[in-house]
Amino acid sequence: MNYISRCFLLLSVFFAFNIFAVTGGATSGPQASNPSSEREYWLFVGNPGVGKSTIINALAGKTVAKAGLSAGHGLTTDFTIYEDFLNNRVYCDTPGLADTKMRDRAAKQIEEGLKQNAKYKIFFVIQLNEARVRAEDVATFNTVMNAINLPHKPFSIIVNKLDFDEKELFAQDQLSKAEVFDALNSGVNKTQSVWFIDKSNKLKKKKIPFLELDENLYTFFKTREAIQINKEKVGEVKADELDKITKAFEDQMEQMRTTLEADKAKQAEIIKNLEKASEDMRKTFTEERIKAAEDRARAAEEMARTTAAISAAAAAGSRGPEIHTHHHDAPLCSIQ
Repeated sequence: MNYISRCFLLLSVFFAFNIFAVTGGATSGPQASNPSSEREYWLFVGNPGVGKSTIINALAGKTVAKAGLSAGHGLTTDFTIYEDFLNNRVYCDTPGLADTKMRDRAAKQIEEGLKQNAKYKIFFVIQLNEARVRAEDVATFNTVMNAINLPHKPFSIIVNKLDFDEKELFAQDQLSKAEVFDALNSGVNKTQSVWFIDKSNKLKKKKIPFLELDENLYTFFKTREAIQINKEKVGEVKADELDKITKAFEDQMEQMRTTLEADKAKQAEIIKNLEKASEDMRKTFTEERIKAAEDRARAAEEMARTTAAISAAAAAGSRGPEIHTHHHDAPLCSIQ
């Protein structure tokens, strides 16, 4: 192979590599959004049947995790990881604490999931019960977050499988949605990072193989804060206290609803809190879209430069190599 051919080959490989690194697939599949940064662990926690595995399959762009219920129990029984090499991240599936028959085992598996000495994004997946937050879900994510001994420990909540009536209610009555937001923050561990996912009838009827992620949902996942958690900072997930904590949250949330009915000032306050969280989310999304557009522009410029270099190399090749054939020790081609 002569000088020009080798240069052309190396430039072609360089060109192909950069396409791989900067070009993403459809939003329903894996995207090369984190190829060069530190690997992230995206940990999904939630009670049986809320859709953790379904969301992981959507992020992976294929069915990698068993999803659904089996005889009333969740299909996920162990801490399981799914490597996403394209995006330099790991999806972590965990069993639910609400399954009383395997609660202790589930707690140990969640502890194991938190002890990977990694940079984490933590997502709690829940479902509503007739547009109301379930106390067992609030008890679950507070119990798990209490096991992380860090002063700053951000997490997100995904309200999954929102049905048509709930969606209509929230669209027409802002207070109802604000009540959900307020109830989710009724414990010690609080978050402004909450996302709602509609129930997919196509998925339920098996018309599609996995949940389809729209651009906004994928942006939500990408823009959540990641934190380093070392295993010595993870304590016990105290599953034996879950029933007591759940009962306490049931009483607290019932009292909150009763008080809120007559307290107009409180109603205005929680609506304002929801609006602020929504506005902060919109700003984050706008910043992410601007950054993505700038990245695409830089990638296009790089591809144009590479294409020009390949064209120049091809043109030089048509004129024949301009080197002495006896210089065997000289490097064939150098690409900085």
